[in-house]
Amino acid sequence: MNNPSTPSPLRTILAAGLLAGTLDGLAASIGFYVNNHKSPALVFRFIARGIFGEQASTGGTGMVVAGVLLHYLI
Repeated sequence: MNNPSTPSPLRTILAAGLLAGTLDGLAASIGFYVNNHKSPALVFRFIARGIFGEQASTGGTGMVVAGVLLHYLI
């Protein structure tokens, strides 16, 4: 019988994936800013280019959000 206070394996995997994705995104954003002195939003626009092509480069907040979502999906 499962202990109610023990999280399910699926929940543990999802939480670990969320944590890893967040730390990876932060590392990429901070590293990009420190090395290039440019907005970290460019990192996520670059990710969005994989689906949206060149229009992601000039896109606004929507493309940044799409890049963040794709980052977690990948």
